Amino acid sequence: MPTPISFRFTDAVGTVHNNTATLSDGSSGTPVIVLLHGLGGGATDWTTPELWKLHFNTAAPLPPNTVVGTFKSPAFGPAGPPVSDPLLPKITSFPAFLNTNGFQTLVYSQIDPTGTLTRPTLELAALMRTLHSLPGFAERSFVLL
Repeated sequence: MPTPISFRFTDAVGTVHNNTATLSDGSSGTPVIVLLHGLGGGATDWTTPELWKLHFNTAAPLPPNTVVGTFKSPAFGPAGPPVSDPLLPKITSFPAFLNTNGFQTLVYSQIDPTGTLTRPTLELAALMRTLHSLPGFAERSFVLL
């Protein structure tokens, strides 16, 4: 059962911010994998990657060739609808895959997902301090992805 981990930090102007991360079950013998999202993202980048619609089935057969005509010079304008690989019907999230393999994961949505790293860095430091204060976590290893 996932465990919510509440933490807080104070930014450079003295504002206190509260956030909650989600810690999965897992083995204490493996590192805790902290999944950090990229610019403009959030925790769902890791937990529900199908929302991005980028889980292409690259093993699917190629679509048939389409003849669009012969041109004396490069054709301008669309030559038909764009074709891409079909989407996989179901994909496994990163946390689910890691959890299945015995790793504990932690996900959260960072403050300022489209801004500078000033406050997200303070936030991550506060989260790591909170994790290290939990029973059994002082000696654990952490991997930041």
